[in-house]
Amino acid sequence: AARSRNLDFDPAKHCKVIGPFRMMARDDTRFEIVTDANRVTLLFENIALGNKRELYLGREEHASKGAPTYLGDSIARWEGGTLVVDTTRFTDATWLNDAGAPHSEALHLIERIRPVQAGRYLEYQVTADDQMALAKPFTYTRYYQRSQGQLQEDFCHQ
Repeated sequence: AARSRNLDFDPAKHCKVIGPFRMMARDDTRFEIVTDANRVTLLFENIALGNKRELYLGREEHASKGAPTYLGDSIARWEGGTLVVDTTRFTDATWLNDAGAPHSEALHLIERIRPVQAGRYLEYQVTADDQMALAKPFTYTRYYQRSQGQLQEDFCHQ
């Protein structure tokens, strides 16, 4: 199905949210993590592609009502020093990569985020499972170096 996608309609080229799987895979992704007792918020520098994600702590189940969304419905929990995020209820309007790989509304992400090397780096691992669009679950791991700079303003220009 990705081969039939017209890349001119890439959501990233039209200032639309591209979804967490693709957001985190991009080379230019910069974000800040803010925590409180009930949630973890990821604030992204590239606001046009998804300015923030709110990951709610303490919830047991995903929302059962409402339309699927670009960022899905996320439940987070701490396993020691690792933040584990379970996300479902995605719209199928986003792509899995820049080549137009599709997913269905059955997409399920499990993300694991933890500091490594005394906090100098953040390890991010995600597994995408979508029995309607993927032959088997797909996992990738990225490492982000801690930045001392502030997030910059970003404006989307179509």
